[in-house]
Amino acid sequence: YWPIERVYRGRKYPLIAAVLADEGAYGHLDECWNVRDTEHVEGRTKCYHYTILHYQPWRPLPERFYYRPNVEGGELWENLEKEADAAGFQVFSKQRPSFRFKETGGVLDESQSPHFYPNLVSKIGAELVERTSAETTLLIHDKDHKEEIVGNLWGSRSTDALALQSLTEKTEAIDQADGIVMTANLNRWSKEDLPWIIDEVFSKAKRFVVLAVHVPEAMSGSVAKRKLAMTKAAAWWSWACKGAAAHHKSVYWRLALMPSKESSLDDVTFLSGGKHVSDTCPTVWVLTDEKPGHSTQSFGLIRELSWPFEEKKLRFNTRGELPNVLVKGTTASLKGTSDSVEGPPWPDLVIATGRRTVPISEWIRQESIGRTRTVQMGRIGTSMNDRFDIGVAPAYAGLYPDPRRLETATPITRVCETGLAEARQIWDHLKAATHPRVALLIGGTNAEHEFSASCAKKLGEEVASMVKREGGSVFVSTSRRTSKAAADALLSALGDVCFHAHVWQRDMGSQENPYMGYLAVADAFVVTGESASMLAEACTTNKPVAIFPIPSRLRGLRAWIRSWGRSLGDAVAEIAYSKPTNRRGIERPQKGLQRFCAGLLAKGLVRTGGHSSRLHESLISRGLAQKFDGRLPLPPKSKLNEVRRVADRVRQVLGFQEDEGETSKSCPSSHAESAQ
Repeated sequence: YWPIERVYRGRKYPLIAAVLADEGAYGHLDECWNVRDTEHVEGRTKCYHYTILHYQPWRPLPERFYYRPNVEGGELWENLEKEADAAGFQVFSKQRPSFRFKETGGVLDESQSPHFYPNLVSKIGAELVERTSAETTLLIHDKDHKEEIVGNLWGSRSTDALALQSLTEKTEAIDQADGIVMTANLNRWSKEDLPWIIDEVFSKAKRFVVLAVHVPEAMSGSVAKRKLAMTKAAAWWSWACKGAAAHHKSVYWRLALMPSKESSLDDVTFLSGGKHVSDTCPTVWVLTDEKPGHSTQSFGLIRELSWPFEEKKLRFNTRGELPNVLVKGTTASLKGTSDSVEGPPWPDLVIATGRRTVPISEWIRQESIGRTRTVQMGRIGTSMNDRFDIGVAPAYAGLYPDPRRLETATPITRVCETGLAEARQIWDHLKAATHPRVALLIGGTNAEHEFSASCAKKLGEEVASMVKREGGSVFVSTSRRTSKAAADALLSALGDVCFHAHVWQRDMGSQENPYMGYLAVADAFVVTGESASMLAEACTTNKPVAIFPIPSRLRGLRAWIRSWGRSLGDAVAEIAYSKPTNRRGIERPQKGLQRFCAGLLAKGLVRTGGHSSRLHESLISRGLAQKFDGRLPLPPKSKLNEVRRVADRVRQVLGFQEDEGETSKSCPSSHAESAQ
């Protein structure tokens, strides 16, 4: 029915029809052997078929699709792959190489010339030798570059050289070394055999492996094609090295992908993983940009990590207001009054939040030759073409999925049990207020919303009526965005139900801000809806939260342009996330306009509105908050602890724990704030 020649020329449905036309030529297969997307049954499924191509977890064709996470079957694939990696499974091996390898007798492909990067490899190797106090290193090369690369870099430490092809022959005769540095061009072997060859390299390392790989496809063509070539190469080599590292858990690895040996540092893609390179706590820089809403996210994460850190206060010149693409990967947007970020010594980790910090963290990542891992938080800086290790963005921002990014219900906050307990002691006198104690957290007018005196009066009257009915009391905290007129109207409407108030315009010079005390002592919260950070902090207490939406502000040209841009972004997202089906009723592969719109979102060229209404819907749907209706809000239906999930991912990426959910390994605890 299906001779190979006909299969090459024909199409699927006529080929199937040829069998169906012959009665008795086919039968029914037990459906457990053809389980498709969304149909998996634990314990029954025998063969799982990832039908919808742009949901395939291994992402084989980035040139054709902008992949989305496979909610139904992605975890199944990932767990099976983790088991295989931990067991050291390889499709091919030294004992069972590919047909191509056997056909050539293991002879290298001489058409691929060696690409040797002595300066870059020497710098990385020297850094890791120093940090690990390595006594022995092994250089694996195409030609004997021992004198050129080692020279005086590693001094009296023992360094041996080994020809590349020896890896595929008598590896059992090769002794382990503390570190392995490869200048050999691994591209001279087929990709079928490279995974087991890399595994052989890792098996000979006690502490670290350094690799430099040439990506010839990234040397020519359009900018888009060169970027795609680097993206594909990074995905494949990262997969291969992670698989080997899962089998050799004591090894740290770093890989430099280079279009050519003349590549500038900005052209190099650095990847790393495995166990943390030392047994001490990582060095951490926290970049702050003068915006409290950003700083609280960064400090909230480092506090949860409990690692010592150094704050780097950044001050920006007029270039800081330019689109990031114009200052990408440079420090040109910094004022001279900023804290110095021009190491070395470079940190192991940079934590940054906000658009203006993105070019700075990218620059540090490149200048450190791959040592520094970066956590970038916020709506900007975590798209497909950005350089970061972990992205963190709230789900309501509507960013296109990226496997490096974690989506959270709310922005990360500084609120934690320890901080609330401390505030509860400091602000003990607030406990004199009658129950229920309602904390009224006020933002104010911004580019999109207007909190007028009349709006403030209405809010105050409704809250006062509610609290009087319940026999409780009110705490009030305003912000720098709250006008004096709005603050006065609010306090006047609340009257004597207000037990304690912190008015920014009046009390901004006070050293004592009761905000954390309110979070700790209050029984419930009413929060103005334009402030994502205050909503996040209130929800993190896991107490009842009510959202008071304030009117939109659409005056002026800038407001109109912003509104138009958001509408465009929402329309693009609607098309990108659509699910058109084929004639069998199955979602068809991404193509055409759907693919184009997905690309705009994935590259960060277009962003969804990120409306506060989306945040409200997200919090309400998760059972974390409710709309203010003049009644005391009910307890939340779920608990929120996003910072712990993010901290677990950071520990995992830095090699302090093997998988999410485990406790930190090999790093003594120390209170994060002690280093401020």
